[in-house]
Amino acid sequence: MKPIKLFDAHEMALLIDKNQLSYDLHLAQSDEIRLQITDDYSLISSSHPSAMFNGVLQTSISNANPEFAIRKLLGILKLELSAFCWKVWSTTYPKNLAEILESEGLFVSSNCPGMAADLDGMELSSQTLENILVKQVCTEQQMKIWLDTLFNGFQINDENIAMYQRVLTDSGYNHPVKHYLALYDGQAVATASCFFSDGVVGIYWVSTLPKFRGKGIAGDMMRIILKEALSDGYRVAILQSSAKGFSLYQRMGFAKFCENVRYQWQG
Repeated sequence: MKPIKLFDAHEMALLIDKNQLSYDLHLAQSDEIRLQITDDYSLISSSHPSAMFNGVLQTSISNANPEFAIRKLLGILKLELSAFCWKVWSTTYPKNLAEILESEGLFVSSNCPGMAADLDGMELSSQTLENILVKQVCTEQQMKIWLDTLFNGFQINDENIAMYQRVLTDSGYNHPVKHYLALYDGQAVATASCFFSDGVVGIYWVSTLPKFRGKGIAGDMMRIILKEALSDGYRVAILQSSAKGFSLYQRMGFAKFCENVRYQWQG
C-alpha cells in the first residue's frame, strides 16, 4: 500500500467506504441477518425491529432513472419494515441520494467523519500509562468479556444487546477481524477492533467504560493495536469517528477525507 500523500482525497474516501462496506458485509454473514446484493444496492433485513439491523448498506444506481428506482425501493421497505436505515457515503450514486431520502421523510441519525492515517508516519511507541494491558481476544470467554465491556462502553440499549451479541459472536474473532480488550489495573475497561480488507486496516468498536474515560486509555490502546497492524504490513488505517473521538484521532495523526451519513426511517 502506497503512503497516504500519494492518494488524492477521492481515492482515500473510496478506501474508507470500501473497508466499511466490507465489514458490514462480514457482519451480515450472521445467521440473524438476511443479505440481498444486486447491481444497484446491498440490503440487509432481520427479525429485529431496530433500524440498525435493517436497511441499505450501499447504493450505486446507474440506470436512466435512479430516482424512480430509489423511491420504489423506499416504498417496499416502508411496507415491510417498521424501521430501517440507509447509508449515504461519499462514493454513493446518485449524488442527490440524500435529497431524495429527506424528501421521503428519512432523517439523519448519525454523521461520522471518515478519517485515515499513514501508520508509518505516526508516533506509536509512546505509552502514557504503565498500568494498562491490551490483549487480543483469542477465546470464547475473552469474547464474552469483550462484548460486556463493549455494551457498557457504548451504553447500548437493553433491547438491542441480544441481537448485537449474536451478530458479533457469529462474526468471530479470527482474520479478517481482531478484537482487543484493554485492562486497567487488571479490569476490562475498553475495547477496539481491527478489520483488514482492501489493503488497509479499519478501526471499529472503540469504547471505554464511562468512569474510566479521560485517563488516556483509548489513546494508548489505539497506539498499541496500530503498531501491531504496522508490524503486520498495513500502512494505512481508516476509521469513522464519533464526535467525542474526533479530537483524539486528529491528535494521533488521522485526517478527515469524507462524511458518512446514516439516514433512518421510523414508521
